[in-house]
Amino acid sequence: MGGTFNPPHKGHKNIILEAYKNLNLDKVYVIPNNIPSHKKIPLNSPTPYNRMEMCEIMCKDLDFTQVLDIEIKKGGTSYTIDTLKELKKEGDKLYLIIGSDSFLTIDKWREFEEIFALCELVVFKRELEIDLNQQKTYLEKKYGVKSHLIESKILEVSSTELRQKLNKELSILEVEQYILQNNLY
Repeated sequence: MGGTFNPPHKGHKNIILEAYKNLNLDKVYVIPNNIPSHKKIPLNSPTPYNRMEMCEIMCKDLDFTQVLDIEIKKGGTSYTIDTLKELKKEGDKLYLIIGSDSFLTIDKWREFEEIFALCELVVFKRELEIDLNQQKTYLEKKYGVKSHLIESKILEVSSTELRQKLNKELSILEVEQYILQNNLY
C-alpha cells in the first residue's frame, strides 16, 4: 500500500486491516512516496522520512506490516511500477491496495499494463454509490486484470482535513503526538 501518508490516519489503518483479513495476506507493505507522481505535496509538509516515521507509528501494533523506505531511498518522483518491479524481485505474489478513485484511472498510470502483469489489484470503495463492476469487467476483458473489490465500512478520512485541524476521531493518537512534538504542519 503506497501513498503520501501526509499524515497517516485511521482510514489508512482500517484499509490495511481489511485487506489483511479479506485476502488472508502474509504481510502488508506500507510504502510512503518520496514525491508523488499524481499530486503536489503542500508546502511546509513533513519530510518523506517524517511521513515514514508516522507510518511506523501507525503500524507498530500490526505485526504483519512492514514500512519500507524504497521510494524515499530511490529519490525523485515515485512511480508504482518501479516499486512493484523492486518488490517482485523477492518472488512473492503481490497485491496493490488502492482506492476506487485510483482504480477508475489506473489505465492512465505509467506502464500500467506492466503493473497489471506484476500484481492483483485490491480496490476499496470510497464512495458507496460508485459501481466499480463496470471498470472491473473492462480491465479484466481488455488487459486480463485480476482485481478484488472490497466493500467495507472504511472510515472516510481526509489527510487535508487532518493537516488543517487534528481530529481526535480520525487521527491516531501516537501519530498526533509525533506531529505535535515535531511541530509538523
